Amino acid sequence: MSARIGIIGAGKAGERQARGFHVHPDATIVGIADLDRTRAANLAAEVGATAVEDWRDLLRAGIDVLVIATPHSLHVPPVEAAAAQGVHLLVEKPIATTIDDAQRIADVAGEAGVRLAVSFVHRFREEVQRAKAWLAAAGAPQVSRETQASRRLASDPSWLTNAALAGGGVLMYSAIHGIDRLRWFHGEEVVSVHAITRRYAPDNDEVEDGIAMVLQFESGSTATLTANSPTYATAPSVWETEVHAKHAMVRVRTREFAETAHADGTVERYDAGNDEETARPHYNFERQAADLLDAISSNREPLANVQDGVRALEVCLAAYASAARGAPVATEEVREGTA
Repeated sequence: MSARIGIIGAGKAGERQARGFHVHPDATIVGIADLDRTRAANLAAEVGATAVEDWRDLLRAGIDVLVIATPHSLHVPPVEAAAAQGVHLLVEKPIATTIDDAQRIADVAGEAGVRLAVSFVHRFREEVQRAKAWLAAAGAPQVSRETQASRRLASDPSWLTNAALAGGGVLMYSAIHGIDRLRWFHGEEVVSVHAITRRYAPDNDEVEDGIAMVLQFESGSTATLTANSPTYATAPSVWETEVHAKHAMVRVRTREFAETAHADGTVERYDAGNDEETARPHYNFERQAADLLDAISSNREPLANVQDGVRALEVCLAAYASAARGAPVATEEVREGTA
């Protein structure tokens, strides 16, 4: 489909989203909105768009898709305004910072009949998709682990350590991708979370820098997740997921490889970056943009849809409630507002 795209936010996420749509032959980026007019102008010049300060000007220009790459707590108003005009949506993760806002976004998009994708963009990496395909034949997942570590840089936006805007620390900004990956790989929902958070960066007194979690799924299968985002060097950064299923083990390291070992002794491995497409650092944003445009034209759900966003947020909020309570918290408690 031919689509006119508007993007709110010209930071790191907005840049990658803009470049992802810019290469699509049927997409035209109409405008980039950001309160930092210079930053918006630079990105707009790169993709042949117009820079504006007020995101409402994007809707006035007549667009088909609105990309929302703002601080996490600011997603609801542009979703409401876009959906009211029948504009489809791509919303950065987390979908919101509260379950009420997340459900409001889901309800608004559903009532308007617009497609809404949540930017769990790592689903589109080739090594992750290979791992997902192997798991389809590996039997039911039993025990999994998720490990993430990446340095928080001085160049990162200051709002990442503002609890009101970000909703949380490393879990909301980075490890929520790991929550989504575990949900997707297991093919079922998390029902209980036990978490401990730590705060240790010298410039941060509001949100967590590290977290350790145990997740229980509907079937009784279990996963652990650890994530850290210190201000000191963590070279090399790492993001690795390992799933032990009934008939095979599958391991994936983001940007590096996917491998599987079967019960019959056979082993398979895929090394990322060995072909022209995956050698490019952010090809997954291009795939995500193409998936949303195809979902709109084919009248289907995007690969990562609004409910994926809501469920991942539930797990994060259950983790924070668990850390405060010092005991496991059921995601149902979050859903019902009793956590």
